[in-house]
Amino acid sequence: MKKSLRIMIVTLLCVMLIGGGGVPNVNIGNTLTCSKVTTVQAKTKVRKKFKKAMDKYYKFYKKYCKFMKKYNNGGNSISMLLDYQKLIEQQGKVNRAFQKWENKDLNVQELAYFNKINNKVIVLLSKL
Repeated sequence: MKKSLRIMIVTLLCVMLIGGGGVPNVNIGNTLTCSKVTTVQAKTKVRKKFKKAMDKYYKFYKKYCKFMKKYNNGGNSISMLLDYQKLIEQQGKVNRAFQKWENKDLNVQELAYFNKINNKVIVLLSKL
């Protein structure tokens, strides 16, 4: 019974992944497209909205990696299915917040913060 339930859950997860509901869109080496990076004095700071979007992006991928580690270790299939559904919903919100910054002018500090957070995400994903 337990084995057949596990197979059913794993099959359902696979169908969701293949069906496009799937894996978060992560492009290793992802770069933010912006029309230009403004060169300004060191006084310029990272805008709060930008920092918030980047922090949510990182927080999401920490959750995603935690989920994948649990999945790889054979966690509880039923609760994992619910967790996966929540992750997919969060992915949409994170992606929309992140996409708002495409083609925006970033100052030097924002570009540096973007690179810092993106590198952290790449490290998290590389450990899966």
